Amino acid sequence: MEQTGYGIPLVTKRYGKTVFEFLDFFLRVTIPFEFEIENNVTQDDTQGASIDNWIEEQIRKNPKITTEELAKLSGKTVITIKRHITKLSHIKYDGSGYSGHWEIIK
Repeated sequence: MEQTGYGIPLVTKRYGKTVFEFLDFFLRVTIPFEFEIENNVTQDDTQGASIDNWIEEQIRKNPKITTEELAKLSGKTVITIKRHITKLSHIKYDGSGYSGHWEIIK
């Protein structure tokens, strides 16, 4: 179990005392998120045909590639890669586990 109060100095040092709000029966800590939003990314770039084509190209190059490797190469999550492969009805996995490979049926 973590020592009581250990995280408070770390949060205070990083975000200041203003993130703490003391209420009657509890303490609320609001930590601001800082991130940049890319304005030049379209829906098609993130979820459309471009990633589908990219996945197909990678499978053509290496039929033994794993969804984990595809995720690392693309910067997407494994779940996203699996969701895209599922909707690509012409791509099937033949075999099981490490002994299997992808097949593109066209």
